[in-house]
Amino acid sequence: MTQAELKVTQILDKMRECISKDRLIFETSGQEERLKNERFLMEYCVTHKDRINMLKSLTYKNCAQMELDQFKSKEKYDPIMYIFKLEKDLEERLTGETKSVEIYIKIQLFKLDGDEDGALTISFHEAEKPLQYMFR
Repeated sequence: MTQAELKVTQILDKMRECISKDRLIFETSGQEERLKNERFLMEYCVTHKDRINMLKSLTYKNCAQMELDQFKSKEKYDPIMYIFKLEKDLEERLTGETKSVEIYIKIQLFKLDGDEDGALTISFHEAEKPLQYMFR
C-alpha cells in the first residue's frame, strides 16, 4: 500500500470512528453544494441509514481526489477534503425505477472541543461529471 493509499485508509477509519460515536455531520442547507445534497435525497429513495452504510463501505479505492481547503480554520479543520466516487443502484422516488448512479462524496475531518475528531460530509449527491479513481 502506498503512503497516499494508507493516508486515505486512515482518514476513512477516523470517519468510521466518528460515525460510531455519533460525531458525523451531514451538510444539508445553505450554499449551492448543500442544495445538491437535498435534491439528491429528494430524487432517490436514500435514507439516513443508507448514507451511513455507503460511507462505511468506502475504501481507499473509492478515492477520486484530494482537495486543499483554503477557507476553513486550519486549527479546527483538516486542510484536506477527500472526494470519493461510489457507484450504486438507487430507486428513483418518482418513477420507482432503479438507476445506476455515480455518487460524489466529499468529507473533511475537524476537531471538536476536547481535541476529539469529528467528520463533516460536505457533499453527498449525484456526480455532475465522470470521476476517475486515484488508486485503480
